[in-house]
Amino acid sequence: MKGVFKLYDKDKSGCMSMLELRQALNSAGYRVNYGILSLLARRYGNKKGKISYKDFLLCAIRLKVMIDMFQKNVSGDSDTLTFTMNQWLEKTLYI
Repeated sequence: MKGVFKLYDKDKSGCMSMLELRQALNSAGYRVNYGILSLLARRYGNKKGKISYKDFLLCAIRLKVMIDMFQKNVSGDSDTLTFTMNQWLEKTLYI
């Protein structure tokens, strides 16, 4: 992951911008829309939305776990799941 971070930290600032984060996630096969990307930058970035290597790792791991959890629970070619509140809490509280 350090290599991915260095590759997409284009300005070598030691932090990723939201654009750099999108490129890094895309290279790993994670395509997220602008709204999700913005949420990730707010959650894992500093006040300016810049993401350190440590926070990039946390972000990438969280995203992978959430996507894997979704794919494990989806049936067929659908991209929609239905959960009860308790099921959702059980699946997401430990993360």
